[in-house]
Amino acid sequence: MSGLAEVVMGFRIVRLFHDAWKHAKDYFWPEDKWVEDVAYLDTSGLKRTYEAGSCDIRWCLDEHLSRRTGEEGWKIVKVKNEKGKDVSLRLRIGDISRTAIYKKKGQD
Repeated sequence: MSGLAEVVMGFRIVRLFHDAWKHAKDYFWPEDKWVEDVAYLDTSGLKRTYEAGSCDIRWCLDEHLSRRTGEEGWKIVKVKNEKGKDVSLRLRIGDISRTAIYKKKGQD
């Protein structure tokens, strides 16, 4: 194989892995929707919608997220992004990140 053929073959392999990684990343690590305002749950109408369905909705510090979703029965709020994909709703204030969670009222 000539030097040029090796370069072309190498480029094709790199491109193949790049495309595979792009699709795997979207599947295994879904995107998050980052918002800038702690009042987003109110201003977007999500709070009203979840409360109408007898659910509590709130921001949860990421350091408490595994306990809340694992032991306490909370679920992560999912919204559709511009591509129609379900994404988590996230908020960062300074160095502290939060995730929107919800739970049916009376499930304690």
